[in-house]
Amino acid sequence: MTPIYIEVSDEITTVIERMKNSTAASLALVIPKGAILLQSIVNLKLAKKAAADAGKELILVTTDKIGRNLASQVGLPVISRLDESVETAAPEEPENDNEPHIIDGVKIHRYYEEAEQEKAADEESGAEPQPEPIIPREIFQEDAEGGEATEPQSMPILPEENKAESQEELITDTEAETADAPIIIPETPVEPAADATDATENETAITPLPVVEMVPPKSVREAEEKAGNHISRSAIPADPAETEPSPVEKARKKRWILSLVYLIVICLIASAAVSAFYLPKTTVTIGVKPDSWKSDLTLQAKSAPANSQTVPTELLTASVQASAPIKATGTKDIGNQAHGTAQVSNIYTSTPTLPAGSLIVANGIYFTTDAAVTVPGSTVQPSNNGPSIVPGTATVAITAQQAGTNGNLSNAPASVPQTNLSATVVSTTGGSSKQVAVITQTDIANAKLAIIKQLKDSGSANLSAQLKNRSVLMNTTSDQFLLDSFTTDLPADSQADSTTAHGKGTLKRLVVDQAKADTVINAQVASQHGSDKDHIYVTDKISIGQFNANTADQSANFTATASGRVSQTIPVDSIRSQLPGKSEAEGVNLIQLIVKNATVTVARTPSWWPLKNFPYFPKYLKVQVQYE
Repeated sequence: MTPIYIEVSDEITTVIERMKNSTAASLALVIPKGAILLQSIVNLKLAKKAAADAGKELILVTTDKIGRNLASQVGLPVISRLDESVETAAPEEPENDNEPHIIDGVKIHRYYEEAEQEKAADEESGAEPQPEPIIPREIFQEDAEGGEATEPQSMPILPEENKAESQEELITDTEAETADAPIIIPETPVEPAADATDATENETAITPLPVVEMVPPKSVREAEEKAGNHISRSAIPADPAETEPSPVEKARKKRWILSLVYLIVICLIASAAVSAFYLPKTTVTIGVKPDSWKSDLTLQAKSAPANSQTVPTELLTASVQASAPIKATGTKDIGNQAHGTAQVSNIYTSTPTLPAGSLIVANGIYFTTDAAVTVPGSTVQPSNNGPSIVPGTATVAITAQQAGTNGNLSNAPASVPQTNLSATVVSTTGGSSKQVAVITQTDIANAKLAIIKQLKDSGSANLSAQLKNRSVLMNTTSDQFLLDSFTTDLPADSQADSTTAHGKGTLKRLVVDQAKADTVINAQVASQHGSDKDHIYVTDKISIGQFNANTADQSANFTATASGRVSQTIPVDSIRSQLPGKSEAEGVNLIQLIVKNATVTVARTPSWWPLKNFPYFPKYLKVQVQYE
């Protein structure tokens, strides 16, 4: 047997859900006194039906007298303790009759027997009989076939003063079930019993009250309808007097309302006291009209400044390399050279020797001797006309220095440079012509200039990338460029249409950071105006003049013009510390004594705050300066 412990406030739907979720085949519902589950026989029927549908055995464990009696009517086994067996549980039955009484054809269950017995005792003693209390109850009629209880019917209810103690317990149980249910009072009262006129002298006729129709709680109705049963609104009667609050409840409600009013008043007073210290938040704006100024400055910049009056420099370096094509502009004849002989003449008596490779020039064509030759001296010979000088001669093989047909000569007069000799090109042949492109020295020199320009442009682009998103002072004409190397794929006079030149270089540039220059400028301007002044818009109005840089020693000098406005230094923190607690007039006078010719504006939040004092706590007070 698996126990399921039920709370006093658990609804039948909650109990059924817990029964369905249990995997045990035998369940024991442990129910405390006064639980909602025991206040309606409908609840117990629903619990029994849910257990039967789930194939579970259900036992009730409770000491609640009314609940045990209702369980017996439904047919549910009930025990007082978990360790008690169903067989040994003492059933609560009438001593003389196990069946309910039947009054006027209506079943009255056994927990009303005490009232019947008291009535009988009063009749025997001759005491005036009291009206029979008609207790709220659920009356079920057996149907013909299955014996199941059908629609419950309502019973009349007597006035409060005629109820027995047992009745009060049952009505209390009924209140929890019908608290939220609407009450319907029929217009036509219930007629009294037919035999009321036959009462004896010692009996008092009882006039039944109107039948009060009660609607079961919504949770019970839904659970019953879900189970396929119908619950009548007349199943649970209620006492109309119960809808009216008791004097105790009225007094309790009145005390609660008074306590709430007192609490609200106290909160309002406390809020007003706190607000006096914390509200409002105040902003004081001090309006100042500054004076205009302008200053021309000359500044020095060095790589390692010795003081704050010197601007630091920065040397930027870019190492680059480039290549450029060289187009050949020269030409060369690569045909065959002319070969032949030349006769060298000597009119002097000496006998000079021409070494091999000596030049002989004829018709602008340069020839060289193939071998050394000694030229004999001249002689004197007699003739009919008198003696005559006969030059000495020698023949030597020669070759034209350049190819071409221009070297093919015959008996062409020639000279022998740097000698006293003369010559004649006797005959040279075999010279032919073929022109080809040649890389000249001029072509290489022009390529070098192009490489240097390309390197400078590439280095400048590299430095610009380094200076991206930076504001600096610089002079690009002061850049220092160094050509580290220059080479060509072919030397000068090479037979080729083109070649390629290669170069490497380094570009250096000296710059000054704009922000650092502004700092030095501000310091110099501050020294000119004094430390008791505030300078407004200094760095926004600085123009740089001539900038001269020396990359070698990383120094520079430049001129600057700074302009802006200047005013008295406003001691904001000091003013803010003196204002708390003062009136608005006192605070304004204090500020105007400290700041000459100032306009003071006071703004509060909230604006409707009636007190014109500054907050007692400085953190709720803001002082700001506004330059006009």
